[in-house]
Amino acid sequence: MRKFVRAALFPIIVVASAAGATQQQPGQEFGAFLTGQLVADGKISDYVSGSTRTMQVKIKGEARGATLSLVEEMAYSDGEKRKFVWKFTKENGEYIGQRPDLIGKAKVAQNGDRVDIAYRANVVLPNGREQALDFVETLTFRGPGAAKLEIKVSKFFIPVAGAALDVKKLASAQ
Repeated sequence: MRKFVRAALFPIIVVASAAGATQQQPGQEFGAFLTGQLVADGKISDYVSGSTRTMQVKIKGEARGATLSLVEEMAYSDGEKRKFVWKFTKENGEYIGQRPDLIGKAKVAQNGDRVDIAYRANVVLPNGREQALDFVETLTFRGPGAAKLEIKVSKFFIPVAGAALDVKKLASAQ
């Protein structure tokens, strides 16, 4: 089950790191926060097996007009590495996230310093089969260049995994 949850959590960080919305808190504007270099450190937990592992995510964001592209490189404490690329587009005043493994699009909504992100993704299991999982993420800005990310992963409304990370914009990118 650990491999199942590991696969389920791979798409999480990019979407959460790319959260945008219609309302912006001064000093924490969506595009400005994610443009440049960021790093996220934290841990993920598999509620089924009870296992936990740490991870670090390096994020590079580039804005061009109404499009924000993010490249994410993840390194887990067990040596596993992953890379993902996301595209966020501003449509009708809101940001919408796209990635090949999503079922539909990531929906992003901001209220003050809190950004909520919800989406469903196909997760490839170790046996090659795909499993649809639901993700609910909350990104809370904690001051200039910093945010806290909490993630909940479920299957049929049953929690299967969660993650907590601190996201920081690197000094050279602030």
